[in-house]
Amino acid sequence: MRINKEKNYEIIINNKNSDIYIKKINDFPDKVDKLIKVTEINFRHGFVIQNQTSINTFLLKYNVDIVVTNKRNYVIDTLESFESNKITSNYKDAKNFFIFAENTIRFFNINKSKNITFEKINSKKMKW
Repeated sequence: MRINKEKNYEIIINNKNSDIYIKKINDFPDKVDKLIKVTEINFRHGFVIQNQTSINTFLLKYNVDIVVTNKRNYVIDTLESFESNKITSNYKDAKNFFIFAENTIRFFNINKSKNITFEKINSKKMKW
């Protein structure tokens, strides 16, 4: 039985709160529970997968926006409307893969000049 000790985070874009709330995906059961079982991602919600050089969208039922950052938290690539059942390129300098609803990259004007971090928030503040 898995105990839910999940922490909630808010995305910070260039030192400004974004009102996008994320959860970490730590392993495959997490991916199944958080990404695969749902039919869409809400515009203000997202996920982060850390310490990978690539990710896949196998079994997702929807397209997503993906933002790849390096260990200094700078965006190294953005993938808009990334289709399900695909694998990203291999990013040897990747630290975080942020997964957002479609059009999030465009709406927040996320590009390679941006710095993206996340900070732990009180669960009561989380609008999930």
